[in-house]
Formats: sequence, C-alpha cells, structure tokens
Amino acid sequence: MADPSARSGHPVPTLMVQTETKEETETSARILYFDIRNGGLRLRFQLDRVLEAPSHAFEATFVSSTTGRPLFSALATLSANQEYRIDAQLAEDTAQGWESLKVTDRMPFRLILRTRESSQ
Repeated sequence: MADPSARSGHPVPTLMVQTETKEETETSARILYFDIRNGGLRLRFQLDRVLEAPSHAFEATFVSSTTGRPLFSALATLSANQEYRIDAQLAEDTAQGWESLKVTDRMPFRLILRTRESSQ
C-alpha cells in the first residue's frame, strides 16, 4: 500500500485494456514522479485500481486532454510497490510544453494502457 503522506499529483484518467480478453476498465493513475530533461520524459505512476494479476508491462498511449488526439506511446514497466515507470523521448514541441510541469500539476494528458502479450 502506498504511503498516504507520499506526494502525488492529480489523478490522470486512464483506460486499461486487457489485450487477451478485450476487457476495458476505467481507473486513474496517480503521478508519483514527473521530469522532463534533455527531451526525455521520466515518469512513475500508480494505478488506483490494481489488477488481480498485475501486468508486468503496458503499452501506454498518451492522449491530449485538450484535443483527444494520441501524442505518443511508450512502454510502462512494473517496478517496486506496484508502481509503473516510463522513460521515453518526446517530440521537441511536447517536451518544451511540458518541461515546466511539476508532479503536483494537473497533467495535460490521459492514458490508455494496453497489456502486452505474454510472448513479448
């Protein structure tokens, strides 16, 4: 269980899609760490709804909160304490637009998380 005193930002609306069963679940992700450096995104998040058998990795699609268009996809991997980690290079305009954001700010994106096939 996460420490309730730990810093976490606004919830990010998240749709989880289990590829094998085609089941969709709405939840939210709590952003625990957010940093833009040298055009790269480093992000950690924790899901508010945990799967019975947590996926070790998701394909995370970032969707603009304002336009509803997909921005980019990246691999989210499970780490300690049911946290997921993403390290991704961003398009220059996205990196510049997000570099002033802090973990406690409302994020300009929503997430679609797709489970990865077990053979990948």
